[in-house]
Amino acid sequence: MRVLITGAARSGKSTFAEAYAARLGNSGIYAATARLLDDEMRERAALHRQRRQASDFPWETWEEPYDLADLLLRYSRQVDGSTDDSVVLLIDCLTMW
Repeated sequence: MRVLITGAARSGKSTFAEAYAARLGNSGIYAATARLLDDEMRERAALHRQRRQASDFPWETWEEPYDLADLLLRYSRQVDGSTDDSVVLLIDCLTMW
């Protein structure tokens, strides 16, 4: 299943997507595509990270600001042949990528 979540800047898309992913699977890979070029972006990324760590849902964070195709290949290899098909991939955010 693929789900695309859209909305305005700072509208709660990430929070919604994380909660939705937690309903779909047993664990998640959070693919962070933003480049942390200034203090504001570093602070926002830190808040996102803290929110995921505070949740009951286990997240693994993969930072990939450039080569999303390679990230998708790594994800495919990780879940390929696995008996656990409940690993959710959340890409945040396509606009920043």
